[in-house]
Amino acid sequence: MLVADLHHFLDVGPDTPGPARKLAEHLSAIVAAASAGEAHTRWETALPCRRRPAHRACPGRIVVSWTQPDHPINWCCSHCDDDGTISNWATSIYDLRRQQLSAAEPVQNVVVDADTAAILRTLPFLDHDCHRAVFAIHADGNKLHLT
Repeated sequence: MLVADLHHFLDVGPDTPGPARKLAEHLSAIVAAASAGEAHTRWETALPCRRRPAHRACPGRIVVSWTQPDHPINWCCSHCDDDGTISNWATSIYDLRRQQLSAAEPVQNVVVDADTAAILRTLPFLDHDCHRAVFAIHADGNKLHLT
């Protein structure tokens, strides 16, 4: 189990060695995905597992849950035994919780593939609500749903 404090990974720059930078990116994506979803709900994200058993990508996706902002985010892989907790995530730049009440709008469900979901997560100029929608893409079997 990986136990991480997100504050230790917030100042990672381009000169940081590859493994540390990749871990920081992985943890920040988990925080973004978890906080884009609802509290008290365990759900499977579109984020791929980072493990490579036998030098092959794990086919699993990251499953996340959290209860309150001052409690850690719990995460695990849907396929292998990779798991962990992330503390001190609330109010970070990766915290995508709604900041204010919003009007309910009709929901459209769009099925996207894994490559499209990965590209959407890298777009730098999305507003808070768009980032929230991208990181809230959830897996249902082999399909990824953007709502």
